[in-house]
Amino acid sequence: MGVRADRALFLPIVAVVWRSSPPSGWNEQPLERAALRELLSRPGIRGTLVGMALVSGIEGAIFTWLPYYALTIMDGAIAPLALSAYVPGRYLYARVIGSMPYLRLAILTTVLAVPALAAAVWTTSTVGLLVAAFLTGLLLSALFPLLSAYGVELAPAYSGPVSSLATAATYGGIAVVPTVMGVVAEQYSISEAMWIPVGLAVVLTLVVWQMGSASSGREHAAT
Repeated sequence: MGVRADRALFLPIVAVVWRSSPPSGWNEQPLERAALRELLSRPGIRGTLVGMALVSGIEGAIFTWLPYYALTIMDGAIAPLALSAYVPGRYLYARVIGSMPYLRLAILTTVLAVPALAAAVWTTSTVGLLVAAFLTGLLLSALFPLLSAYGVELAPAYSGPVSSLATAATYGGIAVVPTVMGVVAEQYSISEAMWIPVGLAVVLTLVVWQMGSASSGREHAAT
């Protein structure tokens, strides 16, 4: 019921974004239906939206369920420390986001995040969980700003609509993945449910890698 209510609240926002006009002086193009279809036909845009949905789903799963999972290993007083990397991680990548190509940095952080997240689920050590969770948060926190910036870079004339589509994809990931994990945790165990974001991280790696390959192909074709 809560998820349905949230979606109902989100629909007016989509309607306002769809019907609103960009402020005067902006180089923003109005997004007609034909333009929307053309935008979504671009592999880079589709990859960005899928990647955003996966990133938000993984992060939503971690924020929702990692503290509960941590309680099976460590004392409840220190379990929240498992989430401590996200704030400094976001700050760090906001500072270095322009230092190298978006997709190259996204591929690097995604590839490294898979073993870190798997280690967080696999370990039975308090110290091991804290270190693995810290590294996972540090690496995953890069992907939201990186993919957002890449999507806008692909279609600068439609930066507002691209950001809105990315927000919708993000919302979908947050709504679906933690809910599915809750069902799995209830039917089986929280330990088994925690492998879901690990699997999604593998899928995310493949998506970002494919985006990087496609981008390199376009650059070679242009030269």
